[in-house]
Amino acid sequence: MNFEQKRERLCEIGRRIWQRGLSPGTGGNISIRLAKNKILISPTLASVGFLDRDDLCLIDREGNVIEGNTKPSMEYKMHLHVYMARPDINAVIHAHPPCATAFSVTGERLNTFIQPETVVFLGEIPLVEYGTPSTDQLPMKLDKYLRTNANTFLLQNHGVLCIGSDLLRTYYNLETLENLARVVILSRLLGGEKEIRKNKLKELVNIFGLDLKI
Repeated sequence: MNFEQKRERLCEIGRRIWQRGLSPGTGGNISIRLAKNKILISPTLASVGFLDRDDLCLIDREGNVIEGNTKPSMEYKMHLHVYMARPDINAVIHAHPPCATAFSVTGERLNTFIQPETVVFLGEIPLVEYGTPSTDQLPMKLDKYLRTNANTFLLQNHGVLCIGSDLLRTYYNLETLENLARVVILSRLLGGEKEIRKNKLKELVNIFGLDLKI
């Protein structure tokens, strides 16, 4: 995928996020790593649902704009911190999906051990302590969790962060996270969620080679 195609893909994913109500208004931001020192990121105070290729910013690892006529997302520090901490990560999405964010504002962790898909694709979901947006606080709060294999995070009183090897996989993580939160909420109307039996969880871990403590 060349540079122009990557710009188109970022805008396309932004539209999907907005259309599904996963980040309303001008909340949320998206980025992809193009090279070791080049990051393509959505602009500040812009709806991810209405992004155009020319809106995107190309920045270096210090946050300086290399190319583009807009300012990068105010959360660029968090994105850059992810890329510096995790060489395996090439895409970052920060969003405010309502059901998952409900867990972040109540300070309740999401249990992934209730569906095979969430066990395999999400693993454990850390609840990251609150840090003021756009400052160094949030990247520092996030730091210890990036030392694990986690790819989805609840940001306390804020929203969620999803990371992945490519932008499409990262978007799927976001969809899967929000669906899990919705299923848990609905399950509690019917008496509460039930975990997959431990021996069956161990089967999943063995089949998919997961690094999870069961």
